Amino acid sequence: MRIFKGILLLLAFLLIACSNEDKKVIKVGGTVISKVTYDAIKPVFESKGYKSEFILLDANPVCLEACNSEEVDISLGQHKKFIENYNTSKGGDLVMVKPYGYYTGIGLYSLKYKNIEEIPQNARIAIMNDAMNMQIALRILENIGLIKLNENVKNPTIIDIVQNPKNIQIIDFVRGICICYTQNVANF
Repeated sequence: MRIFKGILLLLAFLLIACSNEDKKVIKVGGTVISKVTYDAIKPVFESKGYKSEFILLDANPVCLEACNSEEVDISLGQHKKFIENYNTSKGGDLVMVKPYGYYTGIGLYSLKYKNIEEIPQNARIAIMNDAMNMQIALRILENIGLIKLNENVKNPTIIDIVQNPKNIQIIDFVRGICICYTQNVANF
């Protein structure tokens, strides 16, 4: 089974380097968001003699497809459930390197509000629109009491919200756009 080397980049570089005496250029696939992590750790690996190249891809599913088809050696920035969902839906053969060292920060963040009770009527909340991350975000909103989801739906989307007492506007975006929207427009 080919090893998915996206979550712990350090370990991934070491695993590849151990199996490749030529120290080829390691192709790391990721999105704009993942590039921040890559740029931060690249000098450490270069100082150890490793060479890498960041391949910018436009979405996490594209990163996984590139890794699964061996167009890149490493995919950086996806979490375990996302990878498992990819494998199931696309017939992938990817696994994460252990121990896990890269954790996504899915949660409810605000520059404006300090606690849940401060969130007003008609607030706007941005969430990611891929199925896995949307489900996680909606479950977070449900767990803190902002919405109620249809309990008969295993993988909910926005249309499965059955109660929304604060009339919160939930806006779904592609991951990078979601972050920019949250910082620039949502005023959350």
